[in-house]
Amino acid sequence: MASSTVGFIHQTLDNRYFINHKIAEGGMASVYEATDQRLNKRVAIKIMHTSLAFSRNSEQYIERFHREALSAASLDNPHIVHVYDAGDIDAIGYIVMEYVDGTNLRSVMNEKKYFSVNDTIRIISQILDGLADAHDHNIIHRDIKPENIMINTRGEVQIADFGLAKHTDNATVAPTGMFMGTTTYIAPETASDNTSLPASDLYSVGLIAWEMLMGRPPFASDNPVAEVFKHVNEDVPTLRSVTSIFPQQLSDFISELTQRNYSKRPSTARIALDNLTRISNSLSDAQKSITLDDTHLPASRMVRSSSHTYKDGNVPPPPISTHTTAKSPILRWFKNHQLTALVTAVIAVILVIAGGVAWWNSFGPGSYYELPQAHDVTCTESTPCTVTNADAAAYQKQLADADIPFTTQVSYSDTVKKGKIISTTPSVVGSHISKSNGSVSIIISSGIEKIRIPSDILDSSTNNGKQPLKALKNAGFINVKHSADNDQYSLTVPQGSAISINPKPGTRVNHNAEITVILSQGLKPVTMPDVTGLSRADALSSLNELNLKVTVREEYSSSVDAGKVISQSEEDGTKLHWNDKVLITISKGARSVTIPDVRGMTLSRARTTLEDLGLKVSVTERGGDTVDKQSLSPGEIISVIDEKGNHTRITLTTTKR
Repeated sequence: MASSTVGFIHQTLDNRYFINHKIAEGGMASVYEATDQRLNKRVAIKIMHTSLAFSRNSEQYIERFHREALSAASLDNPHIVHVYDAGDIDAIGYIVMEYVDGTNLRSVMNEKKYFSVNDTIRIISQILDGLADAHDHNIIHRDIKPENIMINTRGEVQIADFGLAKHTDNATVAPTGMFMGTTTYIAPETASDNTSLPASDLYSVGLIAWEMLMGRPPFASDNPVAEVFKHVNEDVPTLRSVTSIFPQQLSDFISELTQRNYSKRPSTARIALDNLTRISNSLSDAQKSITLDDTHLPASRMVRSSSHTYKDGNVPPPPISTHTTAKSPILRWFKNHQLTALVTAVIAVILVIAGGVAWWNSFGPGSYYELPQAHDVTCTESTPCTVTNADAAAYQKQLADADIPFTTQVSYSDTVKKGKIISTTPSVVGSHISKSNGSVSIIISSGIEKIRIPSDILDSSTNNGKQPLKALKNAGFINVKHSADNDQYSLTVPQGSAISINPKPGTRVNHNAEITVILSQGLKPVTMPDVTGLSRADALSSLNELNLKVTVREEYSSSVDAGKVISQSEEDGTKLHWNDKVLITISKGARSVTIPDVRGMTLSRARTTLEDLGLKVSVTERGGDTVDKQSLSPGEIISVIDEKGNHTRITLTTTKR
């Protein structure tokens, strides 16, 4: 992948995952739709925000990210989003997950205010089935909420985001300094002392079920602190305390899941699922079809909690008497201290205004900048607006004019022209940038990266030459073309080394340019032919065509004509390779000699003379040691070896002198 650590869109991650576009963004990571180029499969990739990966608490965020990958990867359940792979690029973690074609439960809840009993049981059962598998493996999710419940196009539930998950045999307390979970669905024990149990997940599930049936959460507040306070100190109202249309056993089930005391809830999702299954089987079709609408609720939407009656889930203020009798000590104080009351009221107003200003500058719109839209980029309503492809120099001036701090870094890009913006963090126009310590991180394109093909890649004695495909990959080329069908045998290039590369070695080209490689198959296998009886020329021609190294030896033969092959070192049909050595023996024909005249010589001298010529000597002695006669006439030309392969014999006769 290009060296960018932020501009991931249209980049290839780990030489495998091509990032298509962003599909979601959370507080910790962004999720992209991508293509697994190795398997030609659509996947989702969650990539940690750069600001978190390099923040003061980066170790905790990275630990959470790795925990999500390990937790989800250990589970194999149709109701849990599968994790395929995980890793990091430039210290920024990523997780490759199953792509869920659908939406999340929150989106469905926003569109469909009230759910039927049947739909609620079906969805909650599938959530519990996935959690049951997690709890069976001692894994607690710790952040169950509608946003983490995916609904695919088949209407099936898949639980996502195990980023807060913990093993129950490792730890059940969240790290200090980091708030874990979502306040709307947080369990009392988690809110009060950070304790997390399988039953804590069930509390969240119970709240989701309550909200699906009632069209709103039981404790709704714009103030997270107030929301947490309610979870810790108040009982979740039962369904039937609000409306009597729901079956008693379903109301009791949800009430059991949302008990403040976790010991009163089911201990695991498996137990809760079994209970819900029994309840579902006991309900009639009419009961399952029940769906709440606004006509079933009192006009004031009264919600009962404990022995008190609250409106819209909010605790009412203490009652104030409408009688103005002087017996009231409060009214008597106001009557006697009117000036003091006025000053107090003015001070209170000033404090409210000061608090509002402080809120505006610390937490409200005055506390942040908004990422501006680039002047040269047109946005559409159908996709998130970013500043990708904006002129970098012009956008930096635009930020400087708005007093928005920014940093820049340069990165190669295959799709964004040189001098244009690849990406920013934050990425979406309108995103908030803290005025206290925030800034915009800009990745600027330097164009397509150019790389030089190693100059020694055709030298098989070098490391690059021994593994040319690996050398090209390590150099950064991503479009190397090689087909085994095009590889060739070679007398000089070892197997696996390159015979040819196009473009030529040493050429500097784009890293995504097509590089064609033909590799050597090494020495070609051949079969030894039968060359015996062939002429010298024909035998050498036949063996040279097979690129065999031939050695020729000559010897006399009375049975093979001169110039013909007598024998070969390798048998007919033997499997050889190019450059293997072969020895053939060529006939010099029959050896001929001229019979010398040895008469008058001593027997020993005559014998030596004739045997040196290759003749077989026989002797007939008639006294003395001087040769008197010889059986073959002097000057006669004869073959040393006869047709039967025997040496020609000559007989000497001795006499006395």
